[in-house]
Amino acid sequence: MPSTKILEMKKEVVNEIKDRLNKSKSVVLFDYRGLTDADVKDLRIKLKESGSDYKVYKNTLLKWFKCFYEWLSWRTNCNSIF
Repeated sequence: MPSTKILEMKKEVVNEIKDRLNKSKSVVLFDYRGLTDADVKDLRIKLKESGSDYKVYKNTLLKWFKCFYEWLSWRTNCNSIF
């Protein structure tokens, strides 16, 4: 069983995700596998220039959001890790 400290850290990240989603006008989920470091750097630069943001979260933390969890588990075919 995870320690109390780890659970608190996870709760903080889940709350961050909730806040970011509530403040967002739109959200884009995508599978970043296959992108090179240069691709990701370029994406981050372009998003910052447009006033947008790019954040990567662990799938296990996103499972708290059922619609995202269903999409991610279908997309990554990783039901066994949840």
